[in-house]
Amino acid sequence: MPWYPHRLSHLALVLAACLLLAGDLSAAEFTGDLIMASTTRNLAGRITVKDSVYRMDIVEGAGTMFIIVNQFTNESYVCNPSGKNYRMIPTKSPASLQNDPFQAARYGDSIGVREYRGQDTINGWACDRYVIRLGPNPIMTEWVASELSFPVRIENMMAADSAYVAVHNISVGTIDTMQLILPADYVLLEEKPAPPPGGVKAGEQQRQQIDPSLPVEVALVNYADGESVCVVELLKDGRPMDETAVGPAAQRTFAFAATGAQTRRIYDVGADAVIVRVTSGEVAVEIVQPQ
Repeated sequence: MPWYPHRLSHLALVLAACLLLAGDLSAAEFTGDLIMASTTRNLAGRITVKDSVYRMDIVEGAGTMFIIVNQFTNESYVCNPSGKNYRMIPTKSPASLQNDPFQAARYGDSIGVREYRGQDTINGWACDRYVIRLGPNPIMTEWVASELSFPVRIENMMAADSAYVAVHNISVGTIDTMQLILPADYVLLEEKPAPPPGGVKAGEQQRQQIDPSLPVEVALVNYADGESVCVVELLKDGRPMDETAVGPAAQRTFAFAATGAQTRRIYDVGADAVIVRVTSGEVAVEIVQPQ
């Protein structure tokens, strides 16, 4: 289920990656229960929305986390209450696009085609139904509550595990702004500058040293208007690792046919460096490890 956290300790990759959604910034103030489900996994939480800022509180097992997203400044704060720390990531970064369905939606709406398909009632709310597509391919259906100007359901039409996100038990009312502000005693774990526009272009590569004792997650998003191809290489002591450890090159080569197409892979093979080589097109690359 690619929309949801792989692990709570890996704070950067939080909510699963849907491709695309959504409409204008909400002008409403409300709270609701958040359901993220598929045939393989189910998570529950809460969402709090006030104008262009929202907060998602997620519970998994004994762990909790919350994410504050400012759609005006285009920044997301992934917060760990137990450690009183947070990470800041741009809303258009690969990590955000792959893991926050609402931000993936904004991006998708800007590069895809959004088709109105009529009205439905979802949990008592009158909603406009839209299908988002890239080229001829429908990738997502969303239901935007007219009164809230916010999606209350998103279904990933490309996911094999029938992933969806839904907001229900909605309560409209004044929101305490303090809920949407970073706690003063939280410490920034890692500050990443916003990536430059675009990604790694054909003939270029991105290399990053990593901690060999930790798994590494590689997030890839196609930034090209057409097809892009890239290959992931894992190194140890400056040399490519043997295929018996990392798998054949064919399994580490990724071809994307449409703008915004994306994937992520986790490698736990003791590598101390990762290289992503782009052979055609343009690919945004993010390489992250658990804190």
